[in-house]
Amino acid sequence: MDTFSKNTSVITPTTLHMGKRVDQFLAHSQEFQNIVGRKLSRAEIQRAIKEGAITSPSGRLAPHTLVREKMSLFIAPKKFAPEMAQLISLNQLSIPIQIQAQTDDFWVLEKPAGIQVHPSTTKHEDTISNWVASHSNKAFFEHNNSERPGIVHRLDKETSGLLLVAKNQAAQEALKRIFHDRLIQKTYLALVFGHPAEHSESITTPLARSSRGNRQQAVLPGRRTKGVIREAETEYTVLETFSNASLIEARPHTGRTHQIRVHLASIGHPVLGDTLYASKGSKAFSKKNKVPRHLLHAQKLSFTFFETSYTFSSSLPQDFQMIVERFRAASQRK
Repeated sequence: MDTFSKNTSVITPTTLHMGKRVDQFLAHSQEFQNIVGRKLSRAEIQRAIKEGAITSPSGRLAPHTLVREKMSLFIAPKKFAPEMAQLISLNQLSIPIQIQAQTDDFWVLEKPAGIQVHPSTTKHEDTISNWVASHSNKAFFEHNNSERPGIVHRLDKETSGLLLVAKNQAAQEALKRIFHDRLIQKTYLALVFGHPAEHSESITTPLARSSRGNRQQAVLPGRRTKGVIREAETEYTVLETFSNASLIEARPHTGRTHQIRVHLASIGHPVLGDTLYASKGSKAFSKKNKVPRHLLHAQKLSFTFFETSYTFSSSLPQDFQMIVERFRAASQRK
């Protein structure tokens, strides 16, 4: 992604997208989704094109404009963002967010499972963004004028654990650089199906979009993908094994969408409760054991910020801990 101006981002489609309608291309573009902060429907994209939020070097586009060679699309992220007052008004006080730690520059939040980070077309309230809007300095929020003020990384809706949020512009820019330059150590706990063959391993299979939908897919022989193929690395260590499941520690060294979930599924050990990347066996096992959601928890963050080193840790939430204890007790009885 290149920057056209301070407030505009540029997407350049590849030859794979030639001949597609612009609205169709953007509806399936992860890059576009990252820029605007959420997935938009075709109708929303068409409306944005008509309103001039998406343009080309020659000016306005039409939704049915076809992608052509060396075409650039200019995206104005601010035009996709709700006003601060709108985010604050959306029932943010009902969000059960715990502040684990804070400094003058950032919060470390405990995100519960089931809470979205950003609003979407179907979920406008009770998101992390609503909470941040109600707690942020108004000038900082309005300077960003986007759905992601202060949010420098994200967790999937059903993933619980630590989320780092900036309180001011300098902190946001510094923390984004730390994530971009991979200078932060992230540790997750996951309960997976089966027993990995290796006690500790680094999975380096690249990831791309699946040709069958918008989910991610490991790039393996015989599997059809679309779009850009991106390097990805996840290191894991088995901490404990049960009858047909394992508790592992996962350390992602890159930050791809759904990376840990996809990588673990690619080696035959999906995260329990993960309906998107489940195998037939893991789906049946999760259902039998009444697993409430995908059991992935952001346990630890370690980084250096303005020459000060920080490490934050989070305990397993009750739903995750109860499943582990049940499996542990069952294994001890055998």
